[in-house]
Amino acid sequence: MTKLGCEVLIAMGKIIAVANQKGGTGKTSCAVHLLHWCSQRGSTLLIDADSQESSTRLLQGRDYNCQIERNPEDLFELAQEEAENNQYVIIDCPASLAEVTKAAIYCSELVLVPVQPGVLDVDSANQTFRQLKHAQKIRKDGTPKGLAFINRATKGTRALSEAKEYLQQHPHVTLAKTVIYQRQLIQDAPASRSTAFTLPGATAKEVAGFYQSLFEEVLPHNA
Repeated sequence: MTKLGCEVLIAMGKIIAVANQKGGTGKTSCAVHLLHWCSQRGSTLLIDADSQESSTRLLQGRDYNCQIERNPEDLFELAQEEAENNQYVIIDCPASLAEVTKAAIYCSELVLVPVQPGVLDVDSANQTFRQLKHAQKIRKDGTPKGLAFINRATKGTRALSEAKEYLQQHPHVTLAKTVIYQRQLIQDAPASRSTAFTLPGATAKEVAGFYQSLFEEVLPHNA
């Protein structure tokens, strides 16, 4: 089932989880950039479900709506309640498939799964895809939709082409057309509590373009 570049439409007031059981895949970077993007379009809450509280620390002193919640039952209820008060609710999940991650997946309409190219990374993402499959079967309405995107990639590498080939064929996720390529700025931005959207310079503009392209696949302008 090849689904490269399929557009994922979600309605206002929806819940988006950023999840992958493997650490270091770029979940928090994605969640924080998505928070900035969504906040330009309407009221948005980010729920930090990670015990490291990376999103919360990154957003400290910034004018964004962020709340910590790591209890699975409370997170499920909070996300549902806040979806009635906000146009978007984003959940930054921990690097595990603990109960809080499962709760985030089960209450979301869309799950973004950042996957780094490489055999071990792609294989590890399968556990997250499996949880998506379980949630889809239970909910019986085709949700949550799964959108995988390749993150921290290097152009022209075998690892990138193999990751694309594998993810295009996966039955439970759509592979985003956009690839987030490796740039040092993505790792450096948290030190200044900034995103590529707010930093100056050509590299920041390039990285912002990567994320803009990804989010336009998820949240098209006519949504």
